[in-house]
Amino acid sequence: MIIGAAVVSDEATLLLMGGDGVAARREVVGFGAHSTAGNRGKILTRIENIAAVAAVDPDDEVWLLTAGGRMELIQAGRVPAGPGASSGKRMLNLGEDRVVAMARA
Repeated sequence: MIIGAAVVSDEATLLLMGGDGVAARREVVGFGAHSTAGNRGKILTRIENIAAVAAVDPDDEVWLLTAGGRMELIQAGRVPAGPGASSGKRMLNLGEDRVVAMARA
């Protein structure tokens, strides 16, 4: 299942938000286009329940919307960025709620 797509520059990072409020930011330097159909690509994160993805710079702010109608504004730079797969950092304590959408502010 495809969750989302983003157009990125070499300087940008991908912010991956889990439905449980855990986020990871991944550097895109070194990623190349795949020319083979069915190629599995690279592992970006170990977050199991990805709800949204966005191309961000560290100073960007991002709105998160939950299924329960809660809106939260976070700074992308608060999520550590790295070149490898990450298990992420908890950005929100949601209880039974879950993140359903994300947009750059």
